[in-house]
Order: sequence, then structure tokens, then C-alpha cells
Amino acid sequence: MGQAGGTATAPRRLLPPPVPFDLKPIYKEIPLQVTFEPIKDSPSLRVMVTLDREAKDILQEKVIRTGERMDISGLRDGVYYLFTQSIDGVGLEGPSSEPFVLKLRANPLPPLIQLPRWQT
Repeated sequence: MGQAGGTATAPRRLLPPPVPFDLKPIYKEIPLQVTFEPIKDSPSLRVMVTLDREAKDILQEKVIRTGERMDISGLRDGVYYLFTQSIDGVGLEGPSSEPFVLKLRANPLPPLIQLPRWQT
């Protein structure tokens, strides 16, 4: 909408969500580093890391500039979900992406000690 008493702004198409580049099957280092495809006419994007596929339990949320890498830290080993949204030049946010799976295994399992079996 325009200002009170002014004319309404023209409808505009919401921008599609950006897709992350090169998601790894399992991340083994913290911070997780994710980059995103650029979306035309989107100077920034919103990135959310959640515990669930429905994006109800958000752990981290950040607005970054298009082309900027997202560093994700402070997570324990486990499975998380990444959601993205494009933001256009006037601040309108497009629809949220489908969840992208992030698997983190930064802490190795403790060694398993095995003793040789002695035959009697």
C-alpha cells in the first residue's frame, strides 16, 4: 500500500527462495558454511536453522546479503533443517523453501577398545 491518501503500489511477484550450493551429506566441522544461489532483484535473504521439518522450533535465524556465506555454529551433533527466503529491495519476503537437511557429526565417536581373543 502507498501512504495514506496516496496511490497504492503496483502488485509485485514474491521472489523464490534461494537454494544452497553444495550441501554436504554430513558436516564434520563447525562452523557449517553454506552459500546460496543468487536470486535476481534480491539484495538479501533470510536463513533459518530448525530442529523440525515444519520450522516451528527455530534455533538460529539470520538475514544475510546475497552472495554472503552463512556460518552456522553452536550446534551439537545431529540432524537439523535449513530454510531460506528471498527478500526484495523493499523488504518483502518471498515464500519459505522446503527444508534442506543438515547433518552434523563434528565430534567423533570415542574409540572402541578391543582386546584380542585368546584361544584356550
